[in-house]
Amino acid sequence: MIIQSILIQWTKETRGEPYASVRSHHPNHFPLPSAIVQQSEKLADGKLLWHRLSFGQTRQGIELLQEQYEWLTMPEQGTALEGELPGIKWKEVAGKLHVNACYHPSFGKPVRTNGQSDLLDEKAFELLPLQYGQIVINGRHTIEDGSIYEQRITNLWYVTDYSGIRSLRSSPDYQYKQIAALW
Repeated sequence: MIIQSILIQWTKETRGEPYASVRSHHPNHFPLPSAIVQQSEKLADGKLLWHRLSFGQTRQGIELLQEQYEWLTMPEQGTALEGELPGIKWKEVAGKLHVNACYHPSFGKPVRTNGQSDLLDEKAFELLPLQYGQIVINGRHTIEDGSIYEQRITNLWYVTDYSGIRSLRSSPDYQYKQIAALW
């Protein structure tokens, strides 16, 4: 499996227009690092590729702050990558990858629930091999100087070998959104 997480952060200074339009046109996926081609056998060995990108928006535009990737051991099915990638749970059932979106406090406010008092933990989508799903969630964090706003995009490709890497498409087969008004 390949996971790409994209974090875009901004402040009240760039919250409204014309800055919101710039964010809405920002890519929601990026090419994977070329170094993974040389290490693609790790996918077949049950490893998970995690590609992380972090962006900050100022009045001058959106700039890349950090990009890194690492190979992780696949977690036990049905458990979230709490320490590394909160908010995603999955399990493989009959050749499909069942993906749940889960609210995590690091996402900020508003807190997402199931409509009761339980934190959000619901089915986002099911992927067949070589399919691609995307989860988008936004949030707000209060700090001493005001607020920091963010959008998190998580792209998941259900692949197990190099041929799957070569067939990655740019638009997701499935998309799940939790977008709230961030005042």
